[in-house]
Amino acid sequence: MRENPLKSLSRLPILVVMGFLLLCLSLTLIVSPPASANSAITDARAELAQTMKALEESKSLLVIAEKELATARDTSNQIEAKLKKAQRELAEIQAEMDTLTAKIAKDQEQLDQIVSTLYKLGISKEWLIVDIIMSPDSDGNITNKLQSLNFVLDNASDVLATLLAEKVKLDVKVQASVEIAQDIKVTSDKAKDLVAELAVKTKAAKDNVAKVQALANEKEAIIRRLVFAGLPTSGTILGADISYVQHPGNRDINFVQMYDAGIRFLYIKGSSGGEAPNAQAIRWTSVDFPKAREAGILTGIYHVALISAGSTVESAYAQGVAQANRAVSNMNALGGYKPGVLPIALDVEGFSLAGGPSTPSAVVTSFTNGFVSTATSQTGRRPVIYSNLSFLATYLKDPALRNYPLWVANLTSSNNPGALTNGTCLVTVWTSTGCKLNWAFWQYTHTAPANQYGIYSGALDLNRLGLSTNALLGLANY
Repeated sequence: MRENPLKSLSRLPILVVMGFLLLCLSLTLIVSPPASANSAITDARAELAQTMKALEESKSLLVIAEKELATARDTSNQIEAKLKKAQRELAEIQAEMDTLTAKIAKDQEQLDQIVSTLYKLGISKEWLIVDIIMSPDSDGNITNKLQSLNFVLDNASDVLATLLAEKVKLDVKVQASVEIAQDIKVTSDKAKDLVAELAVKTKAAKDNVAKVQALANEKEAIIRRLVFAGLPTSGTILGADISYVQHPGNRDINFVQMYDAGIRFLYIKGSSGGEAPNAQAIRWTSVDFPKAREAGILTGIYHVALISAGSTVESAYAQGVAQANRAVSNMNALGGYKPGVLPIALDVEGFSLAGGPSTPSAVVTSFTNGFVSTATSQTGRRPVIYSNLSFLATYLKDPALRNYPLWVANLTSSNNPGALTNGTCLVTVWTSTGCKLNWAFWQYTHTAPANQYGIYSGALDLNRLGLSTNALLGLANY
């Protein structure tokens, strides 16, 4: 699968070139009638446009609803935190109040005892002095009574002062607790109002989600009708494959024109073993993949393999596993394997070998096995294997690989992609008796005029389908 838009045929004999060009012309003409003339396609496109508009509007409303919901939840969390803090502060104050109340009660009890003692002693010094003067007691007893009275009066003063100070503290705590309780009530009321508002916004968001999902389902149903309406009942079914090369000057592709030109299946470069090419593939696939599907084209992505120089059989298998995971991840980012999406294709050919053509076939086969087995286990769908006839015959020698659909590139044969023009048969694991190749897709040209297929300029790879229409639909999970 070459990414150079200029393909050279200079090394082929002139008769081969002429025959090949005639083949390209004839195959390009064997397509279904223009889709614009099909009323079912026209109706489906109009309905799809309306649904897409409604879907975009609903998605916009959903984004707004989700932002409002997130803001409301954030505010709710802040109020909840404030409420809990206030409740903790109130609990601490109440605990301090309980301690202070107990101390006041104890001081009050001591004061009551002092007052009772004073009462028993005559309550005042003056009365005690008179009593002492009139008493026949000795001077020592009189002194002791006076000292006892002074001690009681002094303690009463201290206890009273402490009691008053504690009561002031308690009054402050009471006032603080009242203010906190009032703040808790205000915060609690806000929380209740917000909970009600949150419930309304949550319902609105859920309603929007349901509406978006319903419209998305309707969109998929219309795309399915569009696909089925455009499939020819007989003749060749054409496909194409594209990459960043088909975006000269970063121009977009008109996939409706591509559909109208007869393209019914399409593979887009969606991932790569190289880091920069992978990022580039993600960029363009995110644009092209949905647009191609919305045009009614059965669409898939292909992964460009990269096998490190010096790889062993074991390390090559591990690379295959890692690159399959990358391809699946990129596929999932595009929406995954919904109906109308073709299986991932593995593009493994000469430029995949960082170590050059001397790379052992066992290493290449091991990489391929690692990729296809991992992709199958991750997605439940067998990936397609793409390469040219020579590479298949030289490097992919495990008979088990014939269980995977084959996408073969052969630009030299006019009627049998399993053979060369001179009749030479390159035997692969997909080849049976009579040089018959079991292929699903045949890439027969790199030089189709791109501008006829909605691409600004350059060349385009074209492919033929080697399966029945029903088998193609099955491959695309329809």
